[in-house]
Amino acid sequence: MTAASDVEPYKHLAAMLERELELVVAGRLDELADAVARRCLYAERLGAVPPVSAREVLERVATLHEHVALEAARRAQEVLADALKADRLQRASRAYAPARRVRYSTSA
Repeated sequence: MTAASDVEPYKHLAAMLERELELVVAGRLDELADAVARRCLYAERLGAVPPVSAREVLERVATLHEHVALEAARRAQEVLADALKADRLQRASRAYAPARRVRYSTSA
């Protein structure tokens, strides 16, 4: 194999991470989970020791991976904040609900 062909699988790995970053930024988290699973399977097949010629691409892969993780964490915080806000609004709306009338059975 030539050095160029040795690097191609790692370039594909970088492209997969670029796609993950696009998905997380767009908030398409269901698709992101599938993309991450596919990338993990692909990365497992690459082997434990990459060629020296892939160093530059692997540095890009590491940077992309970090960006995906940071963006996913940011999205998770947004989802949590939205859930907490919805919970507060629901509790507040209960205070404005009409009081329930207690009905007693007269047939007993």
